[in-house]
Amino acid sequence: GSLTLSEALGVFERDLAKASKCCLDIDPESVAELPTVPRAHEALQEHVKVLTEQVEVFQAALTQALAGLGACVFNWSENLTVQERFVLSQIILAYVRPCAHLDGAGIGELVRRFDNMPWPQELRYTEVDLAEEERRRGAVFEVHSRMRDAARRASDPDLKHFLKKSANFYPHAMHWEDFRAMCRTALRLDEEDGKLICVFDELDDDRSGMVSVDKVVDFLSKEMPRP
Repeated sequence: GSLTLSEALGVFERDLAKASKCCLDIDPESVAELPTVPRAHEALQEHVKVLTEQVEVFQAALTQALAGLGACVFNWSENLTVQERFVLSQIILAYVRPCAHLDGAGIGELVRRFDNMPWPQELRYTEVDLAEEERRRGAVFEVHSRMRDAARRASDPDLKHFLKKSANFYPHAMHWEDFRAMCRTALRLDEEDGKLICVFDELDDDRSGMVSVDKVVDFLSKEMPRP
């Protein structure tokens, strides 16, 4: 069966205690009795596998909790005004959208539902909404300019080929992690993740959680007006 979050934390604590005790109890004369390199490598691989499974348990638990919390908070707001619920939905989206790629069926679905809610048109232009949109557009413009400058410095004149060989992309599309790797590794950008996510969301216009390399190339090939 799967571990609960509490059980997984307990395993981590026990592993840490064992590792600390081993470091303190090693007898210099017993070094010759330590496992051979292949055996030690196998043991390390097994330990990494266990830790990876535990991290996956954490990720599943946290994404489920985040999606559930966002949905419950919004459902409990049914007695608020329409405008107040709209503002609340935007606040929830600001926190859950960056995690949509981790859980397409949970958080991703929550984001899609919020994005597709039939809010009255006039609410989409509240002061809060306009301020958030201005911030987002500013981040997109800034990162777009930096990406274009970095792309111009690329030694490979074929931008698409340069991007595909410089990061681990899927054949036709990439997730947020791939896009981030492209920005960090291929284009050597140091902008904070929040700004990069704004650009990823700009490119992910169908809210699928993925963007194509062609779309990135097209994005970098066009001038963007200053917001």
